[in-house]
Amino acid sequence: MIPLNHRIDAIPIYIFERDDAWDHDRIAAERKLIEAWHARRMIEAANVEALAKGEKQQPLPELEPCAWERWRDHPVARYHSGESRFDQSTIAGYLKPGAKPTIVKLRSMNLPQWGELQALVEAEVRGPDGDIVGRTRTLVFAMRHGIDEFAELKLKAGSRGLTDAELETIRRGIGDQQWIPLAYACMSLQNALTPDESFR
Repeated sequence: MIPLNHRIDAIPIYIFERDDAWDHDRIAAERKLIEAWHARRMIEAANVEALAKGEKQQPLPELEPCAWERWRDHPVARYHSGESRFDQSTIAGYLKPGAKPTIVKLRSMNLPQWGELQALVEAEVRGPDGDIVGRTRTLVFAMRHGIDEFAELKLKAGSRGLTDAELETIRRGIGDQQWIPLAYACMSLQNALTPDESFR
C-alpha cells in the first residue's frame, strides 16, 4: 500500500493531462521504467518455474531502482485518478520549472448535492454493449457543482453551481476530449474519505 502524502484540507486543483506544463519526458521515462520492472518480475517468475523443472533460466535485465510497483501507484497517476484529492503539492516535481499550467479549482459538494449525485449514479444502467446509460447526466451534475473556478475562462461558480451557459462555455472552450476527464475529476473528488484519510 502506498502511504498517503496528500493533504485533506488542500484546495483541489485540476491540471489537464495534456497541459504543456507537465514534464512529459520525465513522466514517460518513469512509466517506461515501471513497465520494465514489471517485465523483469515476469521473467523472475518464469525462472522460478524453469529452475523447478531443471530448465535454462533467462537472464535478468539490469535496471535502475524504481519506487513504484505499478503505474497506478505513481504520483501523476494517483493525481489524475483523484486518489491524491488533486493536491497539487503531490505532483509539484512533475511540472516544468516556471511553467504556468491551466488550472481549474474544484470543490467538494455539500450533503444535499452529494446525495443527488449518488442518486444519479444509482439510476445509471449498463447497456447491452457495456456503455453506461445516464452517465452524461451524472457528469454534467458533477461538473456543475464540482467546479469552483476556471480563471482562464473567467468563470466563478456561485452557491448553486455553474449555470448551463457557463457549462457550455467550458465545453466549447476545452472540447469534449478535455471536458470528459474534467467532469470525471469533479466526480471522483466526491468519493468518501478512506479510513486512512478519516483519521489523519
